[in-house]
Amino acid sequence: MIPEKIILLLDKEKNEALLDCVIPFIRQYSTSVYFLYVVEVPVKYEIDYEIGSEISIGENILSDTNSYLHRKKINYDLNGENFILLQSRNAGVGIVKESLRLGTNMIFYRKNKNDSNYKYDYINKYSEADTIQLLKV
Repeated sequence: MIPEKIILLLDKEKNEALLDCVIPFIRQYSTSVYFLYVVEVPVKYEIDYEIGSEISIGENILSDTNSYLHRKKINYDLNGENFILLQSRNAGVGIVKESLRLGTNMIFYRKNKNDSNYKYDYINKYSEADTIQLLKV
């Protein structure tokens, strides 16, 4: 199956290896990729409360992603719809909802080998999109 739309979950750490996995889809199949960074908002705050430091981190990650893509001669507009900074109470729920909204058919993410983070379990259980996970070594 050739994915038409992919969500790529970005980490706080370097994302180059993950980006390198989707670049062939962009080049060969003109797949549309959405680069998503999720900020989890604690319950003590309103959902639209902007946690300045986390928002700034997310914006920098999206900007770094855009710069990396440009170096690889992939042109996406940083201010366009493909770069998404999402605030959610639960990252897994937010990712699945965003995938449904965008109509994506694949979600790429990277996790540590022994990471039992609930968001990955939630994505794998409830997402209608196929999931591809890369393990960090």
